[in-house]
Amino acid sequence: MQGRFHIYEGIAPDVLQIPLRALKLIGCEQVLLTNAAGSLHQKMGPGSLMLIEDHINFTGINPLIGINDDAAGPRFQDLTQAYDINMSESIQRVAKEMDIELHKGVSLWVIGPTFKTP
Repeated sequence: MQGRFHIYEGIAPDVLQIPLRALKLIGCEQVLLTNAAGSLHQKMGPGSLMLIEDHINFTGINPLIGINDDAAGPRFQDLTQAYDINMSESIQRVAKEMDIELHKGVSLWVIGPTFKTP
């Protein structure tokens, strides 16, 4: 699966879930999501890579709102380990082996479509 979907393009959160739910229905157990974002740290300039360790939803939109579909899993997700530790360690190991600088940090989700300011 490839492509980008954005709430600021008018796509509702329940529609944004469709590709992930389809993957789950066909047996997919893990996905690797990527994104492009700005940074508040001067050491992470354009083109830097960051492994997301946690996230903050600052959009005012909660993706749990709406009709609950028990087939998709529990409505209230345990986010204490939202990011797979084994996958994160593998990504860090490969980055180190390939001499790729990989930052770690927290992603702040905002609606957009604006560039971040200093």
